[in-house]
Amino acid sequence: MGKNRSGKVFSRTGAQWLALTVLSMVVSCTGFDDYKKYLEGGEIVYPQKADSLKTFPGRNRIMLEWVTIDPKVMTYAVYYSQAGLTDSIFVAALHSGTYSTDTMRLIIEGLEETDYKFKILAYDKWSNVSVPVETEETVYGNLYESLLLNRGVEKITLKNHQLTIQWYGSFEGETGVKATCKTTGNRVKTLWIPVGENTTVIDDFADYDAENLHFSYQTLYQPVKTAIDTFAAPLTTVTQSILPVELVNATAPFEVTDAGYFTWGRFGTAAGWTHSASTGYLTVDNNMENRMGLITGYGLNGDAPILNGKIYQTLSLPAGTYRFRTHIHWIAGTSGNIVYVAAVKSAVFPDTDALAIDSSVLDYDSRGEWSSNTDADCEFTLTEPVTTVSLGIVANIYPNSDVQITSFSLEKLE
Repeated sequence: MGKNRSGKVFSRTGAQWLALTVLSMVVSCTGFDDYKKYLEGGEIVYPQKADSLKTFPGRNRIMLEWVTIDPKVMTYAVYYSQAGLTDSIFVAALHSGTYSTDTMRLIIEGLEETDYKFKILAYDKWSNVSVPVETEETVYGNLYESLLLNRGVEKITLKNHQLTIQWYGSFEGETGVKATCKTTGNRVKTLWIPVGENTTVIDDFADYDAENLHFSYQTLYQPVKTAIDTFAAPLTTVTQSILPVELVNATAPFEVTDAGYFTWGRFGTAAGWTHSASTGYLTVDNNMENRMGLITGYGLNGDAPILNGKIYQTLSLPAGTYRFRTHIHWIAGTSGNIVYVAAVKSAVFPDTDALAIDSSVLDYDSRGEWSSNTDADCEFTLTEPVTTVSLGIVANIYPNSDVQITSFSLEKLE
């Protein structure tokens, strides 16, 4: 006796034992290979199926990859279907040696942008066929690409040929951003901005002019990590409108750059302004209420004069009439000092001796010798929809002299 799965006791009856005995007699009287009479056409042979099938989608194409194990396999039939339509490709099996595994790769071109079903059958030289291996995959194309977005630009600034771009976060599926611009060497430069880079700095960006108003970029994507092609969002051109439309850091106490007060703990460089090298980059004096200006003497710059010292900002202004005002706290010291306040239709500020003849100069005013508590004004009219304009000062300051400025302002009059 024994127990069944329910735990109840069970036993075989005499009739049951008799049936088992008769059955064993029948089996023992049957030939060992008598089963073959039930196999019409002989024994069925199945070649090894396509093993480890993988799919790699692309632009109107797909790559299939699988492993060949059986050396007797000669041919693979690849069927692919969509919307009830089926097509096929036959490829020879790859064998690099007996009883070795070889990787097959097949790229099917010219596919529609839709979902496909794939089936692979393996054949040996006797036309025996394997069991099928099936899978599904999506093919991508123009529709997918038309829905892609470019990574957003949060902020962009241009200072002394250095273009700094601050990006918003990346999108899902993004592989990076491809950008092009003109450089100071008048050549086209291509940049690759990887995913995760939030700030891009171009040190040799060409100044804005009639032929070079922009840099261009587009964001690249892979629809899935296994894709064999990349897709691009529309090319985006960033124009002059990226420049600020108002002055920054324009009133005392002026802020200094991250370098701080790096000379004697007293002098630093004004943040947000472009400075020429002749200024020595010492433009803010924290002993003088953080006013901005130029100073010679005190052992600074070897007590040499500052010639064509420039401090300015470059803006992108819409059409209209403007007044740029600079309040000069004082100009003091050796005779011959002169400060020009200017508005220039360019990203490059001219030298003092070019102000009267440079066609890019919109207007300028000057103060010299001993001046104090005076406003120097420039008024100008812009007719183009957007114009690049630089506003600031250019000065010649001789030894033991200084100029101090307490504010700059830009007002749109009409």
